Amino acid sequence: REKGDLSVTAADRAFAIGLQQLNATVDVVDNRATAQLQVQGSQTGKLTAHAQTQMSKQGGNWGLSSRSPLTLSGQAHIDSLNPLAALYGASVDIDGRVAIDLQGKGTFAKPRLRGRARATALSIEQVQNGLFLHDGSVQAAFDERGVEVTEASIKADEGSLTAEGRVFADDLLA
Repeated sequence: REKGDLSVTAADRAFAIGLQQLNATVDVVDNRATAQLQVQGSQTGKLTAHAQTQMSKQGGNWGLSSRSPLTLSGQAHIDSLNPLAALYGASVDIDGRVAIDLQGKGTFAKPRLRGRARATALSIEQVQNGLFLHDGSVQAAFDERGVEVTEASIKADEGSLTAEGRVFADDLLA
């Protein structure tokens, strides 16, 4: 990459990520394919991903099937949620930092994802409704069965909210 930027569009709003680094490689040796991605943005933070699979010959052509083995890993470190949250509306101001660690080992059809997410310095402000929350944090683990929040808390001027629990994937998809 010599110059340029990437943007994300949602709800008719565009957001430039402030692209500083973009590296993507795909290597195929024999029938094994390996892909790596690194993205660094001044407005978003850093994303790294690695995937490996095995290609097979189908009908005389090389390709990937839903049964192809898949191993992947990824990490995201988002320095500020504010630019991303602004895509969804100006009436709510959301900020904080997020770190996500993701692994998967299975097939393309069933990658068996699991990982951890941690958010810190969370704040939510909605002036028109008098909502001012600050000093929030969330720690969660997830897998194909659902999400387990091991700690969630956020403070208001008078009081705080804490939570923990598990949400099953079947309940989310119902």
